[in-house]
Amino acid sequence: MLTAEDKKLVQKVWEKIGGCQEEAGAETLERMFATYPQTKTYFPHFDLHHGSDQIRGHGKKVVAALGTAVKNLDNLSQALSELSNLHAYNLRVDPVNLQLLAQCFQVVLAVHLGKDYTPEMHAAVDKFMSAVAAVLAEKYR
Repeated sequence: MLTAEDKKLVQKVWEKIGGCQEEAGAETLERMFATYPQTKTYFPHFDLHHGSDQIRGHGKKVVAALGTAVKNLDNLSQALSELSNLHAYNLRVDPVNLQLLAQCFQVVLAVHLGKDYTPEMHAAVDKFMSAVAAVLAEKYR
């Protein structure tokens, strides 16, 4: 459960990456594919090379979905319901991959924000990403 302070910190982090969200999304996917190669199986039609248009485009979608979640911190289930349906019923993505993506996103945030990414922010974003992953996995139950 995100506290009021967690929500403020998540929103603050989101503001800090405002100018590089698309880049952060692409970098997160590239990092995930490199660190967890098994995740590539969901993207057989993608050019998975560094900087490809498909990775950048999907990274942009990922970050847009996270932006929707940030704007709806008090109602993540409703805000991400359509995306949850897509992942569960159409794409059939293993929910474990959602946690892997979350870990990679945390690393990207730490790299981009440096010392501005405080331990408190890290903890709040970790809780946020876990909540997003749980919502996206809801329909699997």
